[in-house]
Amino acid sequence: MARPRRRAPETIAFLGDIHAGSWWGLWPRSRLPGDGFLGPRYLLDCWDDLQRRWPKKLDLLILAGDLIEGPQRRSGGHGVFSVSDKEQVEGAISLLRPFARRAERIIRITGTPYHDGPGDPLIALDYALEVEGDLVELPAAPEAGLPPAVRQRVDVGALLPARGHDDSSSAQRSSTA
Repeated sequence: MARPRRRAPETIAFLGDIHAGSWWGLWPRSRLPGDGFLGPRYLLDCWDDLQRRWPKKLDLLILAGDLIEGPQRRSGGHGVFSVSDKEQVEGAISLLRPFARRAERIIRITGTPYHDGPGDPLIALDYALEVEGDLVELPAAPEAGLPPAVRQRVDVGALLPARGHDDSSSAQRSSTA
């Protein structure tokens, strides 16, 4: 009796909460001030190490919220390298691009309104990294009545096309890579 063929495992990765622009988050090395800021420098060393260890090919990359710090309205802009959403998004793009290039498909889970801001400043990131248009929006506020662990849960299996299914956006992404 022939053994059934094993199905190749799906490679799914999550990156999130990088808080690009924060003094306590990730910020591109080229944009850091000349001296100090040892925390972000250490995080960038870890980020570089993660890139070296990361799988070369991903079936799905999930960008999981709070990718930028936002303007820090409550503190008057204290604790950020730039209060500009545009500059923070540009920083996030440069940090995430090496990972995005490895992904067959990318989706983004919206972050908290305090960090992502009004409207959606991350549309430029979606375009630059070729994030798929149907973003996953999760209830972010405690008034939604869900505990934080439940609000963060996503059925990843439902996000992947069935094996053998020719998903046109994935096929297009593969042909342009």
